[in-house]
Amino acid sequence: MSTLWIIRHGQASFGDANYDKLSDLGQTQSRILGCYLRKAGVVFDLAMTGDMRRQTETAELVLAEMSGDAQGPATVSDPAFNEYDHHGIITALLPGLMEDEPEMHEILPNIFKDNREFQKMFGKIVDRWISGNYATPGTEPFRDYVRRVEAGLIRAAESVEDKTVGIFTSGGVVCVAMKTALGLSDAEAMRLGWWVKNTAVTVLDWRKGRFNLTGFNNLSHLEMEGRPELLTYR
Repeated sequence: MSTLWIIRHGQASFGDANYDKLSDLGQTQSRILGCYLRKAGVVFDLAMTGDMRRQTETAELVLAEMSGDAQGPATVSDPAFNEYDHHGIITALLPGLMEDEPEMHEILPNIFKDNREFQKMFGKIVDRWISGNYATPGTEPFRDYVRRVEAGLIRAAESVEDKTVGIFTSGGVVCVAMKTALGLSDAEAMRLGWWVKNTAVTVLDWRKGRFNLTGFNNLSHLEMEGRPELLTYR
């Protein structure tokens, strides 16, 4: 049996010109997780990341805290764990959404300033994307995204035997992991993903050719700090 610890990246730089980097808070979240895992005696035999900056930065900070002065695990980059292109999806689908739902014009100026307004708009965009009923030229279709991530998860599980892999990735990958393990519908899986917070830990066991869920959205490392500001979605 192999075990996958799937870790969402720390808080990224929402609203900045470059979203794909950790905020100061995201760096703090990552260090706290690494310290917690070290104290808990968790050891990764292999670490994997996508190749997005927010994912690799999270991995570096967590693994440094876990290993201390010792040598950490080998780290492998696999683009299967990259997040979907939310900028490309918004660009492709927003015009049609605005045409079909004119009331969205009211919130548009604030979507990159107000997290709740962004979520209201983005949730509708993602629903259109996963339906497959709307063209998204230049971006990865939802079904292709699911197949890519599922293949990466299986590849990670089969790369080790009776060992533990830490995967540093993004919220959408966690959604696909839940879909794969629990047989959720596309809409159910993506809706569940809205609750996955930064540096949350989801654990899957791989046994006899299938995944079994043993933990979801674990935030004990942040909750123990007693600082509500550490619990972030984006």
